[in-house]
Amino acid sequence: MTWWTDAGPGRYSVFFNRDESKKRSIAEPPAVFEEAETGTRFLVPIDPDAGGTWMFANEYGLVVTLLNWYDRELPDKNGGAFESRGLLVKNLAGNRNVSDLRKALAAIDYEKYRPFHLLAFSPEEISKWSWPGRKTNQQGLIGEPTLLDRGTPEQPVSSSSFETEQVLQARREALLAANPQSADDLEAFQNNFGEPSTAFTPRMNRPDAQTWSRSRVDVSPEIIHFRYVVEQPNHEGDGETLESSLPRFEHRVDATEADSVGGDEAG
Repeated sequence: MTWWTDAGPGRYSVFFNRDESKKRSIAEPPAVFEEAETGTRFLVPIDPDAGGTWMFANEYGLVVTLLNWYDRELPDKNGGAFESRGLLVKNLAGNRNVSDLRKALAAIDYEKYRPFHLLAFSPEEISKWSWPGRKTNQQGLIGEPTLLDRGTPEQPVSSSSFETEQVLQARREALLAANPQSADDLEAFQNNFGEPSTAFTPRMNRPDAQTWSRSRVDVSPEIIHFRYVVEQPNHEGDGETLESSLPRFEHRVDATEADSVGGDEAG
């Protein structure tokens, strides 16, 4: 995943390619949900196998993403399986900003989850946490807050269950060579610039797994826009592009509401 923050005050874009097993169910595209306790509206794709998600964008301009930390994967714990990391993400959607999210994260029992990296974006702040599968501080997280600037050394943030370090290094080198100058350049990078997919490219394809969706979330002071591309098996043919949007909370009354609430497909 990558992000662009040089689009002006309160504006940024987040790009996320979701890689999954070819045996896993196809995810449901982004739709508008409402968090029960706070009433916060958010756009979110859903993994039908567990009911969770890998990312959401809410009406306060908060975007949260999760990547599995494959090279620290653990066997099922004694006494039962781990809980879904995707449900952990979805349950955070009611937070208004990174500061609120940080407080929510401090109250979670991470022993219930397999290792992961979690990133949060807001107009004011970008933060990353990593859960390595063991307690590393009182809250169980490693926090790495960074400023909203494109010079951050974190990009691209990536994961792979196959030759992890080699794949991550190849993607870092590809981004460096691309030298993106705009959000559209980053979107082209996430699409391999139209080149064929391999295990090492951002839009990847292997015999057992592939990139199944490509997401672009554009945040502005007025609206959240979610572009979601559903890939074909083995990337044979063009993917299906779905568009959905959500007014920012401050514009919720005056703006045209998204077409679906509570789980219907959007776009």
